Amino acid sequence: CGQWLAKSEGDGAIERELAPSKEDGGVTSVSLLTYTVIVKTGDKKGAGTDANVFITLYGTEGDSGERHLENSDDNFERNQTDTFGFQCLDLGELKKITIRHDNSGFGAAWFLDKVIVQSGLGGQWYFPCGRWLATDEDDNQIHRELTASTKDVETYIPTVTYKVTVATGDLPGAGTMASVLLTMVGPQGKTSPETRLEGPNSSFARGKTDVFAVQSDYLGGPITKIRLRLENGPWTFMGDAWFVDKVVIYCEKDATTKYFLAGAWIGEGKEASLTREIPASDKDGQTYLPMETYS
Repeated sequence: CGQWLAKSEGDGAIERELAPSKEDGGVTSVSLLTYTVIVKTGDKKGAGTDANVFITLYGTEGDSGERHLENSDDNFERNQTDTFGFQCLDLGELKKITIRHDNSGFGAAWFLDKVIVQSGLGGQWYFPCGRWLATDEDDNQIHRELTASTKDVETYIPTVTYKVTVATGDLPGAGTMASVLLTMVGPQGKTSPETRLEGPNSSFARGKTDVFAVQSDYLGGPITKIRLRLENGPWTFMGDAWFVDKVVIYCEKDATTKYFLAGAWIGEGKEASLTREIPASDKDGQTYLPMETYS
């Protein structure tokens, strides 16, 4: 061996794979191969983990044994790529890997995009995942078995940020104290989760513009329509109506801006609906005639 098994010495490894030799002090007849393991954490809210991560490579000539993926970096953070290396006997053509974490630390849940393994002989294999390793997400498993592929593929729909600008009309009683909830609809009918629009300075007051950052899975293209819904709470009155001027939504992924021109009341009157659907427009415009003061 002639190497340290210590985190504070040498390369920091505490596990070694040793090839056999026919005599003491002799040169081994089997060489060790270096494997580089590239781990990509997904771009979703809460995707990163502080847990310890372990991997085992399986090939036509054997397996690597379980290896702890660690180095001096802050690994496995959201939308981050981490690289590790270790030596073992030549495993031949890789067929699968198992990867897991020990569910330790604060925020152990982990969304794994993919793993890429490269061998010192020039081989490269992709192991797509696109799933959570978490006790409170997906199927509640923290262990995955991934099959090798020779091609890189997208494994999940990324989370993107939509900048949502909401303009309340300048009419008497236009503002509302009710909660405002938004649903966005994409070109193939894919919808975002209904999101409550709230922030430290939001109020939906008469003549006011409020801006929000809404995170959602990418909807597959420009938004085609939105749904706004009012939800009365204990601090609001039933029939707390709202006059919405317009909503403007910018998608950072495809750099598109869509306008949703309303110029209408939501929740006005005893029988009025608390929901309004607004189609998208490529152009901004005036939605109503504002009040004028005459003396």
